[in-house]
Amino acid sequence: MDVNQATSIASVHQDAKKTPQQRDPEEQGGGKDDQNQSTSGSWRDADAVEVDVSLIEGVTPEVQAIIDSLNQRIEPLRAELELAKGREAHFCELASRHSFLDIPCRREFMRELTHLLTHIDHLTMPPAVIVMHLVGIDAVRTKAGRLALDHVLEEVSDLFSSLLQPADVLGNLGGSDFGVILLSADETSASSVANRLRNGVSSHKFVWAGQTFHLDMVSGIRHLTMGTSAEATLDAADQDLRKRLAT
Repeated sequence: MDVNQATSIASVHQDAKKTPQQRDPEEQGGGKDDQNQSTSGSWRDADAVEVDVSLIEGVTPEVQAIIDSLNQRIEPLRAELELAKGREAHFCELASRHSFLDIPCRREFMRELTHLLTHIDHLTMPPAVIVMHLVGIDAVRTKAGRLALDHVLEEVSDLFSSLLQPADVLGNLGGSDFGVILLSADETSASSVANRLRNGVSSHKFVWAGQTFHLDMVSGIRHLTMGTSAEATLDAADQDLRKRLAT
């Protein structure tokens, strides 16, 4: 020890509480690991932090009051978040279903069709889509009114559902047009399904307020091919339908 060199003497309390300039080299040399640890532990806007008061020792009454106040504010927000999640799920369900028929609407039907076209290379047999148009449905609206039309469409929807397989996707394309996605069907089986649906409609008696209506159905078929969009596939099936309707 050099007695001629001045040496600073730290007080007892300085060891217990070091300033940033007095930190030990090992504490200062934490490097990237300490920085990453500090970053990962930092608060983010999306983080939901729940404080367990029992883990905090020596909480002053003032701090305890602040924590209680924060908890009182967090709980209503948490309840609102759960309510918003429930409403979102409800609206998503409404957006995927027809307004009064118990089948998917056009948007959901097209989403299913797009999904199949995206994964068609994984299927052993290409699916097929059938577009169906009800013939004679306008007479129901003209003679019996809107309620009768809705009732007949509900009966048609239930009839189609009873004649299809559980794996088939039935949807309403708008008004009196329906669509069916057959997950596995060659040309023969797709035509067989279309004929079965038509026979079901033509042989069914639709009754409303004492009036009986007879309907018919014309359909168009298109097998799904890789690289084709859902709209193009549906349009090709509709072209087939219009050819048959013209004859």
